[in-house]
Amino acid sequence: MKTTIVIGRDSKNGKPGDIPIRRDVFFAKSKSEAYLYHIENSRIDSYIIYPGDFSDQDLESMIAHIHYLNEIITIIIYKPEIENTKLFEDKKNVKLVGREEDISGILKTLPEIHRDNSRVRWPLAVNYWETAKPKEKYHAIVLSISSSGCFMQVKEKNDLEIDDMLSMTFSFKDFDFYSEGSIVRLKITENQIIDGVGVKFSHTSPQTKKCIQEIINEKILVELMETLELEHRE
Repeated sequence: MKTTIVIGRDSKNGKPGDIPIRRDVFFAKSKSEAYLYHIENSRIDSYIIYPGDFSDQDLESMIAHIHYLNEIITIIIYKPEIENTKLFEDKKNVKLVGREEDISGILKTLPEIHRDNSRVRWPLAVNYWETAKPKEKYHAIVLSISSSGCFMQVKEKNDLEIDDMLSMTFSFKDFDFYSEGSIVRLKITENQIIDGVGVKFSHTSPQTKKCIQEIINEKILVELMETLELEHRE
């Protein structure tokens, strides 16, 4: 029997909306309890989230964590409690509802689920150099990455400037991949030392995009496990 996980609503208040009879509902008291139940049960196909005190950032991270566990999970958010609904309207497999009675209609149309997990190592290391100065190479740690760019925490002193072109070799699993891009942001410390560099990729091959997506998946996994560990301690 398919199962829906509910976050932000006490079971004493009953099932949300007119939930179909042939469906189990698990009321999670915390994010970590929801994730653990999800990991241990293969019939999860949906979440219902009542935002309550969750910030937009909390909701965005929850969506990322849930879709890491299963990317086709449907997440239903009860939107009267959300001020900025535009942040979630374009997200894949996320449904905003204004009435609880709309929930059952969504649940009745959900497809069979399939798990799709990937695991890679994190954090990601990168060697970079100014494209015009290939002999002066530096090392950095990638703090965030997408198919359009990345932000790196740099270690060595350098004289980088906005619009400089960088060449980068990312260490990924058992091989490296290469990319180029222009600097669009510099993070400067109080001592006027460059601490971080934001780069916009000039070209990203399909294989590189695939690698980057797996890296993003692993970063989400790290955040998810930190959530489990933190809430378990509390």
